[in-house]
Amino acid sequence: MVAASRGCGYCLWTETTFALRFFQKIFVTFSKRWPVSSIAWSIFSSARSADPCCSPLTNQVLHATAGVVKIGGTSMKTLTRNELNAMLEQHEDFLLINVLSEDAFRQAHIPGSYNIPAADKNFIHKVEQKAGSKDKKIVVYCASFDCSASPSAAKQLEQASFTQVYDYEGGTKDWKEGGYPVKGEG
Repeated sequence: MVAASRGCGYCLWTETTFALRFFQKIFVTFSKRWPVSSIAWSIFSSARSADPCCSPLTNQVLHATAGVVKIGGTSMKTLTRNELNAMLEQHEDFLLINVLSEDAFRQAHIPGSYNIPAADKNFIHKVEQKAGSKDKKIVVYCASFDCSASPSAAKQLEQASFTQVYDYEGGTKDWKEGGYPVKGEG
């Protein structure tokens, strides 16, 4: 007699670190380029209703597709260019930071943003000085989806106890491709 396994394949699959990394990468990639929230919901809602042990996995997928990647207890909130534009148009109180070098900032940046390079050894201190509080909403961005500077900067800020950190991963390139204004020499 073979003992029946409690749970489903989805739950067993998520128990490996590889699967979590794989899941995170796929959903972050897709959520940057296509609206996959409804797709993810249709795929995983049946598993969630069929077996309550799938809830953690379903919640991770839904967080990832809603702009929040939550793996291993940390979260990184991402924004689309339309969401960032809406924040700017509504004059929300937040700090927009270009985390690239001064030269890259001079070449092109989103109007209203400040330049605090993530590579600066005093990056955290400078952001805190500019923000005035670790509770202020902060949006970081870099060059493009292929650039890792803003996700890295967002992670540094979260690790330093900033409470409202957002990453506009599309960066200057995506902003410009969306037809929004860019300042700079380039």
